[in-house]
Amino acid sequence: MPRYLIIGAGVFGASTALHTKKEEPSADVLLFDHTPSYVTPASVDINKIVRTQYAAREYHELANEAVKAWLQTDFVDLYNKSGWIIIGGSGGEGSLGHSDDQNARMLVGGDPRWSPIFSFPEDQMAVWDPEPAWVDATSALERTVTLACKAGVKYKRAAVSTLILSGNRCIGVRLADGEDITGDRILLSMGPWTAPFLARHSSLPNFAEQCVNAGASSATITVDKAQEHLYRNMPILVCHPNGEIMPMDRKRRIKVTNAITFTNSELGSLGPSELGDPRSHLFEENRALLSKFLPQFSETPFSEVRYC
Repeated sequence: MPRYLIIGAGVFGASTALHTKKEEPSADVLLFDHTPSYVTPASVDINKIVRTQYAAREYHELANEAVKAWLQTDFVDLYNKSGWIIIGGSGGEGSLGHSDDQNARMLVGGDPRWSPIFSFPEDQMAVWDPEPAWVDATSALERTVTLACKAGVKYKRAAVSTLILSGNRCIGVRLADGEDITGDRILLSMGPWTAPFLARHSSLPNFAEQCVNAGASSATITVDKAQEHLYRNMPILVCHPNGEIMPMDRKRRIKVTNAITFTNSELGSLGPSELGDPRSHLFEENRALLSKFLPQFSETPFSEVRYC
């Protein structure tokens, strides 16, 4: 029977392991991660947007398939159809692209339903669409790994040190403790660790230019329990082209994302203290977005900051 080695238990690695085992029940599927899952992958997050509105037809069709998967029994309780409001811009993220929904409509000066929540610029056009949703990303990843293990995937908490190469083929991996594990197919699903991992192998081409890590800052505030009812049904607010304000989750957290990305080379000169400091300049755009559209939280300290 074939053996598949999947390195990295984020959303790509975990879902690949699950579906590989479903399609090939007799296969030996091993899923490796250097930490307990749900800790470091970019897919570990408060929430993520699920939408079918893409300008590219192929993206739109793939997203429709994804929505059907979210509505299956295993994940439906994590799917929150909140709708979204897009403010500013035209084309790209600022347009509806290919949408099967006919309920999207233009708004002027916002919508009275959300006036107590958002501060809408009077002179900007907005688009309301009830179809987009958000999902509990961390719980979805946890559930994917659990389902994969129940299906027979072997989850191994171990750091992979290097690939085992034979001629022009990769035949396995060497773990940090020295153990060698061979396989018929080896998949790297390591996110930002891909380039530095491959750089350990002098016989491989330099992938540094092809594997450039791009990230964006994300900051979170926590809503006071007395105000929780005001934000319980808020939609996603897409502030094109600057970022998004995500709906409050079950722990009363509202996330503000910054759409302006930076690369790994730009972060190289910053120390760990600045990267994790909510006062860092990397989070100025998050604060500006929050102050503009949710001014009632302009002085609320960030309860969490991270990079995605």
